[in-house]
Amino acid sequence: MIKDLKKPLTYEEQLEKLKEHKLKIGDEAKALKILERLNYYKLSGYGLGFRNEKYSDLYKPGTSFELLYELFLFDEELRIFLLKFLLKIEIYLRTRIANDFSLIKCKESPYDQHYDIENYYRKEKFQEVFNSLEKEKDNNSDSLVIKHHDKKYNGKMPLWVIVELLSFSNLSKYYNSLFESDKKVIADKLGVAHKVLSNHMHCLSVLRNKCAHSSRIYNNDFAPPAKLGREYLKKYNDVFNGSLFAYCRIIYLRLPEEKDKKDFVKGLKNIISDYEESINLSDIGFPADWLKVISV
Repeated sequence: MIKDLKKPLTYEEQLEKLKEHKLKIGDEAKALKILERLNYYKLSGYGLGFRNEKYSDLYKPGTSFELLYELFLFDEELRIFLLKFLLKIEIYLRTRIANDFSLIKCKESPYDQHYDIENYYRKEKFQEVFNSLEKEKDNNSDSLVIKHHDKKYNGKMPLWVIVELLSFSNLSKYYNSLFESDKKVIADKLGVAHKVLSNHMHCLSVLRNKCAHSSRIYNNDFAPPAKLGREYLKKYNDVFNGSLFAYCRIIYLRLPEEKDKKDFVKGLKNIISDYEESINLSDIGFPADWLKVISV
């Protein structure tokens, strides 16, 4: 028999439910204000590591509402910070992939060979990306860029225009649709193996989506596992390649400028320092010596 969904609760009832679950509430009036703007379900996600048992609703003695809210604030600040650097990488990869592939394939008139499905190894991925592109064009039909290319080029666009309309996820799929030889040309110029670049783009698109959609990244595992190199993982065996730290290591590796790398590490250090009394480094997969390990 299918059960009823859970009954909706008022904010006051939500607070009572948390108290029934043995969560310590310091300032009830302040807690109610927080529940009015922060989904109960989202907040409870930060308490998963503080339950008596894995599937229990009861919190360990001493666990407070205020602690869960601090973890949410840390998570929120970290997501916003990471997104800033993810966008830098995204812009860089859009530029390099579009330019390098165009110079490989689009050297002869009419310079539209990036539309030819025969220029792609994983044709189903190419088709998926270009179907998504058409939807994006339909959704933005009033765009001056789209109107210009519809009128002058019968709707076709150079690849460096197309990539600006693709999500990071679709950019990753696009790269993975290429022949290995073409992927290798692009990756070699970035100083990375093409299989590693494919993995890193996939990982970064996952993290970007989580950050952009306010999904919890604290105390969470990530897939796919990050390709960080066998020797690296062997030397630093407390690094888990499905952790937030592993994904942050990818950000560090893929940032194009040394200044960006330094700013990234400095910013991470500051955020972690600000919340050091509330967070547990192991819950984000950060080893104790993470400052050294992230930048080696």
